[in-house]
Amino acid sequence: MAAILKIERLSFQYPSNGRRERGNIFDGLSIEFERGSTVAILGPNGSGKSTFLSLMAGYLRPLEGKVFLKGNDISKMSSAEIAKLMSVVSQEHHPAFGFNAREIILMGRAPYNSFFGFAGERDYEMVERISKKVELESLLAYDYTKLSGGERKRVLLARAMVQNTPVMLFDEPEAHLDIRHQHHFLKLISELAREENKLCIYSVHNPALAMRYSTHVMLLGSRGEEIIYGPTAEVMNCRNLENVYKIGFDMMPGSDSCPLLFVKA
Repeated sequence: MAAILKIERLSFQYPSNGRRERGNIFDGLSIEFERGSTVAILGPNGSGKSTFLSLMAGYLRPLEGKVFLKGNDISKMSSAEIAKLMSVVSQEHHPAFGFNAREIILMGRAPYNSFFGFAGERDYEMVERISKKVELESLLAYDYTKLSGGERKRVLLARAMVQNTPVMLFDEPEAHLDIRHQHHFLKLISELAREENKLCIYSVHNPALAMRYSTHVMLLGSRGEEIIYGPTAEVMNCRNLENVYKIGFDMMPGSDSCPLLFVKA
C-alpha cells in the first residue's frame, strides 16, 4: 500500500537566538505513514513535536528534503488542495471575529463549498451529527471565545471531522481536557483511523495515552536527534522511554490488552 504521507530526507533549522543554538533537527529524516494508522508523537519539551507537525502541514519549510501528500510535493500544492486532503487541529485557535461554535465547525466544510462559500443542507446536517458525537450539541449557539479551553478543543475536533480529510494532524489534543474527555477525544481519533481508514497523527505528553490509543509511536529524543518509530508495542518499552525522558518507568499487565505504565517513585 502506498503511503499517503511521506517524508524524504527532511532537515530543519531554527535561527539561533538567546535560548536556542543554531542547529539541524530531523537531520535527513525519511519516514512513511499509511492510512488506517494512529500515530502518537512523544518526547520531552523542545524535542520538536509541534515543529514536526508544522512541517508536515506545510506551515514551516524544511531546510532540506520534502513532504509528499498523496504523492504530491506539499510545497507546490495550493492551500485549497491541501485542505481537501489534510486537516489540522492546533493547540490554540483565536478567531478574528466573534463566531459561535456552530459557525466555527461549519468552517471545516469551506474547501467543498462554492466560490461564495455558501453552506448547504448537507453541511449543516453533518455539523449537527458530528457535534453530537463529540458531545457539543448543547453548545452550538454559544460564543466560541466564551467556551472553556476543553470545549474549544472539542469544537476544533468537530471542525476537522466535518472537513473529512484522509489525513488529520493534532497538536496536543489532550491539552485543556479533563480525564474523561482526554480518553473520549483520543478514542474518537483512533476510531476515525480504524473505521474510516484515515491517517491520524497527534503529539501527546502522556505515554500511557499513547500506549492505549495509538497503533504506532514516533519517539523523539532531545531536539529530534534520536528518533524511534514503529508499532506501539515495539517502541513503548521502559528502556526507550527512560532514554528519552531520563526518568525511570515500570510496566505491569493491565486488565485488558494494554499494559499499565507508570513512573518509578
